[in-house]
Amino acid sequence: MLKLSMRKHAKSQAAMEFLMTYGWALLVILTVIGALAYFGVINPSRFLPSKCVLATGFSCAEYKIGKDKVYLSIENNLGVDLTSLNITINTTGGSDISCNDMKTVSGLANGARTSILEFCNYNADTTQRFKATVKISYVKTGESLTHVVTGELSGPVEE
Repeated sequence: MLKLSMRKHAKSQAAMEFLMTYGWALLVILTVIGALAYFGVINPSRFLPSKCVLATGFSCAEYKIGKDKVYLSIENNLGVDLTSLNITINTTGGSDISCNDMKTVSGLANGARTSILEFCNYNADTTQRFKATVKISYVKTGESLTHVVTGELSGPVEE
């Protein structure tokens, strides 16, 4: 009986030593990963995709985020012509990149594109990530009401 009890005790002790050894190793690995992320060596935002998403009726035909400019080509897919179109780009989040500029386009036919070059007040390097909201105010042909839709533009800063 004593022999059986000693074997169970030895097995449980071996299991506990196994768990403690690998538990400490896992804790050290998680601490190293956390420190690397904290100090910016591992930057998860670099792996996020670029995107330009606008409200239904508008699409981003092309876009590029430069060091001090934002190039944006918007296509009208509303099914009607527009008499005026105001586009505003505002940066979001705690970014040190500031872009708050409005461009006005007078008239945009259905299916047509307008290219916009926004000179923004920032000087970013290629390690930064740009994120902004795009606000589009427009008036449909034959109407007098102004409609407002928003979208999102994000991506890395390119040369």
